[in-house]
Amino acid sequence: MIIAAVRGGWGAVGAVVVTYEIATISTMVVPVETALAGARTFRAAWIDQYGHVTAGALIVTVGAVMAALGI
Repeated sequence: MIIAAVRGGWGAVGAVVVTYEIATISTMVVPVETALAGARTFRAAWIDQYGHVTAGALIVTVGAVMAALGI
């Protein structure tokens, strides 16, 4: 898109870059904020107590699987 915008000058290139960045950031922020809002409504006592241990175990498990698969 940037190469095609070169014919329109620096203004067109700038507009393409800004539009691309806004679209990219919006695409990341909207799903994350939606998921965060949903996660905040979910309450479980074991998550409050063992959340860090569970997250650590998940990270170690994924790392071990990736190492075993050679990824």
